[in-house]
Amino acid sequence: MRLRRSIKWLLGLIAVIVLASAGGWLYITMPHMEEGAPPPLPDYEFVPDEAVEKGQPFHVLLLGVDRRGNEPGRSDTMMLMRVEPDGTIRLISFMRDLYVPIPGRSEPDRLNHAFAYGGPDLVRKAIKENFGVDAQYYAVVDFHGFQRVIDVLGGVEVDVDHAMPPTGDLPGLSPGLQRLNGEQALRYVRFRQDAEGDFGRVRRQQQLIQAVAQEVKSVYGILQTPRLIKAAYPYVRTNLGLDELLRLAKAADWKPDATHNLRIPVDGSYTQQRIRGMAVLVPDLEANRKAIEAFLGESVWAKH
Repeated sequence: MRLRRSIKWLLGLIAVIVLASAGGWLYITMPHMEEGAPPPLPDYEFVPDEAVEKGQPFHVLLLGVDRRGNEPGRSDTMMLMRVEPDGTIRLISFMRDLYVPIPGRSEPDRLNHAFAYGGPDLVRKAIKENFGVDAQYYAVVDFHGFQRVIDVLGGVEVDVDHAMPPTGDLPGLSPGLQRLNGEQALRYVRFRQDAEGDFGRVRRQQQLIQAVAQEVKSVYGILQTPRLIKAAYPYVRTNLGLDELLRLAKAADWKPDATHNLRIPVDGSYTQQRIRGMAVLVPDLEANRKAIEAFLGESVWAKH
């Protein structure tokens, strides 16, 4: 089983959001790379089909990648974040084992393979073609940045739902409310050796996003902004501009009544199959498109 898989995603982006909201640090010195650390993320091409109209919602594709050396890696976490004009944030989590057509590929594949084939723009295209919703912006974070940001924050407080035994070089966890360091937080969000499997992992990803956001927006988190940025900078890539970051910072209160979550595939809308040796989830695309339409409150096919 591959180690250190799962989410490595939003944390660097959150640090950038705090940068914008806490005083506008517009210049960051590239930090000295740690010995043995993975190389910085490359620059990515990202060409959305739809522009953002003033006063309208915008979508950010959040991708957590697991890399080995100079390999592009796979996006083991894929979320689409919708930011509404009124500050409401909606998160759609796409499970990595979704078996769908990938633009430009001869046969369907796991959705998380799209990143290795064509970076964040191919993930965007695959989500739009299959589920009808486009993203205008993206943020890519890898696991090393994830761990570094958590540790700079001094950990994150999480209510661990049940005991998790150690796996490989990742530590075990006991149930209950506790402060997790970067390595422990990674363990928490990648755990899937229970009855929930990948579905429980997606739920924990969404839980941790809100917990980390609260830590970052605390007084201590704001004071750590320069260190957060230096920790995450080599391992974060995004095309969000200052205007979008400021708007996102305003919206990102992350209160329970202001954040809504959806997991794709929704219950009863998929079958578990083994195809070409892969355990995959084959979704009912129409049912999941309708679920997204209901979640977003509009027809995702309105512009098609």
